[in-house]
Amino acid sequence: MSTSEEKNFVEHRRTLTPNIDPGTVEAQPIQQNAGIVVVADQRATEAAQTQVVRSHAVEAEPLEDADERLQLFLQWAVNNGVQGLDGDGSLVALCSDEVSGERGIAAVQDVEAGQVLVSVPMRLAITDHFDAGALQEAGLEGAPWNVRLACRLLQHVQQSPPSPWRPYLQVLPERVPSVDEAEVALTEYSPLLAILRARHQATQYWHDRLSPAASSDATLEQFSWAMSVVHSRTFGTAARDGGIGTRVMLPVVDLLNHGGSEHAGLAGSPPTSADSVRWDLAPPQQEGGEWYMNVSAIRDIEAGEEVLLSYGERHSDDFILSYGFCPVGNPFDDVLLFPSVPAALEWFFDRSEAGQRKISEADARQLYVAAVEAAQEATSESGQPSELRLRAGCVVDPRLTSAFAALAPGDVSINVALRCEELLAGCTPLLHDLAAVRQCQDADPADLRYFSQLATQMQQNVAELIGRGDFTSGTAAEGLPEEQTRWRNHIHRLAGQPPAESQAAGVPFKILTFRIQKKLLMWDVLFEIPKAKEKSTAAAEVSPVV
Repeated sequence: MSTSEEKNFVEHRRTLTPNIDPGTVEAQPIQQNAGIVVVADQRATEAAQTQVVRSHAVEAEPLEDADERLQLFLQWAVNNGVQGLDGDGSLVALCSDEVSGERGIAAVQDVEAGQVLVSVPMRLAITDHFDAGALQEAGLEGAPWNVRLACRLLQHVQQSPPSPWRPYLQVLPERVPSVDEAEVALTEYSPLLAILRARHQATQYWHDRLSPAASSDATLEQFSWAMSVVHSRTFGTAARDGGIGTRVMLPVVDLLNHGGSEHAGLAGSPPTSADSVRWDLAPPQQEGGEWYMNVSAIRDIEAGEEVLLSYGERHSDDFILSYGFCPVGNPFDDVLLFPSVPAALEWFFDRSEAGQRKISEADARQLYVAAVEAAQEATSESGQPSELRLRAGCVVDPRLTSAFAALAPGDVSINVALRCEELLAGCTPLLHDLAAVRQCQDADPADLRYFSQLATQMQQNVAELIGRGDFTSGTAAEGLPEEQTRWRNHIHRLAGQPPAESQAAGVPFKILTFRIQKKLLMWDVLFEIPKAKEKSTAAAEVSPVV
């Protein structure tokens, strides 16, 4: 590498693993049934004998040295037709973080948009596809895709003699990063705990239900490991009739780290994109050829820059449970406001100011029915989850806004804001989290700058909100002194004044990032409601009276 390239890798705290020259590698080809490879448009045959080259250096005993395992994996990949890691002309190389050991792929030359960096034959994929007979024989009828793929993975892990995929299996993580119940408790977000427990219960259920043949007689710990690997390393190909077809684990491509869309601040700031590559399936170029997954640049990439792939438009719950991290400023995050429409209506009658007005039981029943009907009419999707969520940009599930509109037409936004206030009141103040996250030693400097700017912006918005008065009761900023004081104290309790010592000190960076993101979504609602109320008042003043 050039000096500038070396400097970039030092800045990224990454070291390169040299690529392999295929001319120096010996191998013994074997014929092996590698399972089914089904590709995007379903034109490929659903069963095929594939040739996978087993590296001659792979031993039956596990290798202790991580670098040795990685070198053998690279040899295996090049021998099996992976292009882009096979010599001095390569545009990329594997890299690893000197501190965490996390692997990735980085550019070793300047790359132009549109260039293909890596091509991987689809015959190397481990897939969730079983034909009907094999599915029944394996005892996997009715099993979801992740269970099928986990069982396929375990078959390769337990196979004797060793599977041709052994070099790949040996570089899979022994433990996939995630969070446990103690860490989830620190997120101050109870829906995440429910998701985590549901995953554990599903894993236990399928482990107990599967036959030893289906799960390769795996222990619960082994089966849990396979499920976590599958959740963190799977690509979904497109089905011919829409949706996702076959799920695959594909060597090399699954080393790409995430770089998705990010928000630069609070509501109204446009998201920016951090990813630099995409993947596509390429059909055979000639009769008898094979399918490839190509990884190509979607923008220019500088030498020394890590190559990043978007893992998709996911909420932060999925990221932290499946990958063990939370993207900073994730624009696709959401907050669970209510588990269902009935739960939202119960809250309205019990907690909201409008719901507590004295009305007869008959009128309350009539309003309830009208709200349920309004919620049902607000969506045409069948099988939609019952949860009612707030999404980035103050986007609220239309079922909730329609139900609230049927109950109190003029107070829809106010009631959404009241719910956000209620949820925020049970959390550590946001300014305390922003103070704590800037003390995290393992945070990226760019993330620390982002959080510092966010804290400044948050304090400005809080000051502005205090000056506008109480949007829930209409108290003006120039109202009675005791009203101003009560409003100011209420907002400061929710946001927290810049603390000398944060209540969130010592909380891990990924947890702080997760809960800051959730709180920001709700604070965006509180910041936007007064503005919307002012616009509504102004519009009413200029509207003609009929």
